[in-house]
Amino acid sequence: MPNAFDKIKQRMQKAKDNDERVIITESNYGVVETHVLKITRVYDRYAIGVTTVINDDETYHVKYSINYGSLLVAGPRGLKIIYEGDNSFV
Repeated sequence: MPNAFDKIKQRMQKAKDNDERVIITESNYGVVETHVLKITRVYDRYAIGVTTVINDDETYHVKYSINYGSLLVAGPRGLKIIYEGDNSFV
């Protein structure tokens, strides 16, 4: 029997397999943060991606975990994901 995470996991796996970028936005305390990730690992309840941070002449690759449960309970101001090629206005 499929659970609520299966659809999210399948879409994360597709993004990883197709080397798609993923935009993550989250709103904490009225401040919106946005990260662009490449998904590197997909698990049953979470996925891991890597984002690139550039600070002056230094570049860092920072891991970012995406908990599927956070996506399901986030509501309108919480965690949101936009996959490369998807229409975010639909």
